[in-house]
Amino acid sequence: MSYAWGTQDEVTGNKHWGLMKCFNEDCTKAFGFFDNFRSRIDSLSNRVLPKIVKADSTPTQDLIVPIAPPGPLTSLTDLPATHVALQFLRERGHNVNRLVKYFNLSLCEYSNIPQARHRIISPILFTNKMVGWQARYVNAVGKGDCKKLFLCKNTQCQFQWHHQGDGKPKYCPNCGIAEMPSSVSKWWTGPGTKAGQLLLNYDIAKSYQYCVLMEGAADVWKLGSPTMSDVSGPGMATFGHSISSQQHKLLAQWQANGTVYLMYDDDAWETTLNLYRLMNGNFGGGVVP
Repeated sequence: MSYAWGTQDEVTGNKHWGLMKCFNEDCTKAFGFFDNFRSRIDSLSNRVLPKIVKADSTPTQDLIVPIAPPGPLTSLTDLPATHVALQFLRERGHNVNRLVKYFNLSLCEYSNIPQARHRIISPILFTNKMVGWQARYVNAVGKGDCKKLFLCKNTQCQFQWHHQGDGKPKYCPNCGIAEMPSSVSKWWTGPGTKAGQLLLNYDIAKSYQYCVLMEGAADVWKLGSPTMSDVSGPGMATFGHSISSQQHKLLAQWQANGTVYLMYDDDAWETTLNLYRLMNGNFGGGVVP
């Protein structure tokens, strides 16, 4: 069944009833099938397909603004084999050597930015320049869960701790300041990084005749550097489930005849369909949700 089945064309008023085929027992030809099926979902079938917006393919220069790393970086391949960052990645099926080769991953041991300390740094490159970075949290035993982890907002303290009680803590147990601490996220985007305007792995993925749009860096790593892979792959991360006009422009600069695959999480299926409707007319190879 096409995504457009049952949706109303704003020009013709047709609801695209013919965009369905059964490849099993051809049940769609059974007597009364369409009347019954349409009556069951007709309340959902009055949606009008959004207008397709053509992306501007004007070259983008304002993104080429180098961003400094959060501090001294150590390549993951230079860490001891037992390091918790390597343990974290291996447990998720990654080949660390290939992650370093294709995605330049490193570790930041110290930074003036507390959210970057002891984290895996994933650089965002554009025209071979680092124009941003993200930091992935890993705890002292190689796990990536940071629930109930909080950071003191006092710049003179910046203490991080695991809160054992219910709800959010009301003060820092280190400095005692009674200001609501901020929760710590798994991924932290560096200052000055225009994540909503960039596509991770764009420099590499644009050499393919197709690309795979995904939510985040770890998704691209998994697609582009599985254990048996020797290439970085066509994956691009949009840093979320939506695509900005600037990211759309980058894709338009990529090529007009390519195919775009949308591979977002299952819980973002409705968003994926909306992106499909928005983008499908812009690429000669089509868009595949």
